[in-house]
Amino acid sequence: MVYSEEWLKNTIHKGGREIPVEGTLDPYIQLYKRCWNYDHNQRPELEEIQESLLNLSGKENFGTSKFDEFILDITSKISNSNIQLSTN
Repeated sequence: MVYSEEWLKNTIHKGGREIPVEGTLDPYIQLYKRCWNYDHNQRPELEEIQESLLNLSGKENFGTSKFDEFILDITSKISNSNIQLSTN
């Protein structure tokens, strides 16, 4: 189902969040929930997210290096970015 951008904004603003995919490991769900905390002061910083993902990926055996490649790619982008956040 496709939702309008306006509907999505309103749903998120009212506290709506997507349901984690069945089979997702609990540590990832907990990180996801922290990232989506309604109180932005309770959300982890990018560096903490990066560290958490690196730690979690080292503890799991996914049988492939695809996940590790993904994590390295994302952490590289985080480290090399100058993300500007809106103060509005």
